[in-house]
Amino acid sequence: MTSDIKTFQDLNFVQDPNYPHEAFNQPPKFNAELSTGEYTVSVVYGGNTYSSADCSPDGSKATYEVAVWDKYGEPLKLSDHDTVLGWTSPDEITRIMKLVQLRPDLLRPKNMFAMVMETFMRSCQTIV
Repeated sequence: MTSDIKTFQDLNFVQDPNYPHEAFNQPPKFNAELSTGEYTVSVVYGGNTYSSADCSPDGSKATYEVAVWDKYGEPLKLSDHDTVLGWTSPDEITRIMKLVQLRPDLLRPKNMFAMVMETFMRSCQTIV
């Protein structure tokens, strides 16, 4: 099964035809998605996104903006304050993609709450 697992390298970026980059004097915006049926991972870069230009010869310094939606179109909260993660590396995106494909049960609300509480309890132990 692991051979079917998609990674960042499997994403196919296409230019967003609905983003009027010329009107904003911005570079074009590019999108790619991985959909599992239960969740969709959306990765973007370019104009008006939380991403950086690829300044390195091999592309290793590029960062991207990532979001995850459930099958009802509701965004998942990916940080304490937002539903998107900006300036995310390809390796970090691959980890998110693998989580969505291999352990979607961890993303369901009751499990997210349990994960947050577990993290909170661990952090409380380090304070005491």
